Amino acid sequence: MTSHPASGITLSDHVAIVTGAAQGLGEAIAVGLAGAGAAVALCDRQADRLDRVAGALRAQGADVLASVLDVRDVGAVQGFVAEVARRWGRVDTLVNNAGGGFVASFMDVSANGEAALIAENFTSATCFIRHTVPLMDRGGSIINLTSVEAFRASPGFGIYGAMKAALEQLTKTLALEALTAGDPGQLHRPRRHPVTRRGGAVVHVRRRLLRPLRGPPAAGSRRAGGRGQRRALPGQPDVEVPDR
Repeated sequence: MTSHPASGITLSDHVAIVTGAAQGLGEAIAVGLAGAGAAVALCDRQADRLDRVAGALRAQGADVLASVLDVRDVGAVQGFVAEVARRWGRVDTLVNNAGGGFVASFMDVSANGEAALIAENFTSATCFIRHTVPLMDRGGSIINLTSVEAFRASPGFGIYGAMKAALEQLTKTLALEALTAGDPGQLHRPRRHPVTRRGGAVVHVRRRLLRPLRGPPAAGSRRAGGRGQRRALPGQPDVEVPDR
């Protein structure tokens, strides 16, 4: 598998991680990357569906690593990324696709339900980013998939929408922090899909996230107070979330 038949895009010698890859958009992204020649590392907690996707890609000649895990499990994520490092030695693209929720008004969501939603839709992405960026020594891309709920009020999906908005904000910040020797990262925002209405943003990392754009604010400074020193910013698969 060397190039995408329609576009001619070639991703040989490219390693990509796709979370939530057992069905839906995650599966489609994995198929597209593998079809362009990339080696793909896939994870999901739906074992049977993940095995089906991985088997189909291997049958077409793709280099595939598949792991059944819960993206909310920090230890499992660390182990998975370490396995990717042992196998290929690097990562070129991270696709944070996994996420999910349930319909409930804010007052009907328990503390456990809220914690599950935060872990599923935000903390899982930060965990993957934190452990994957050190493997992007030659540069790379972080693709964070969000939702239309990140941009509007979301009755019945309050915590879910808030976490998707948080992921949007984090992506903008990463685009400014992705520096090496003064070379800024780039933020690319594709259009939301007209059917699924899912959105997303891509951070193109220049070699590595080596240092912050600025140092931490000094105690008592205007930045520490959160005002006055802000920079202007550049202009799901269905996964069960338990414990409502």
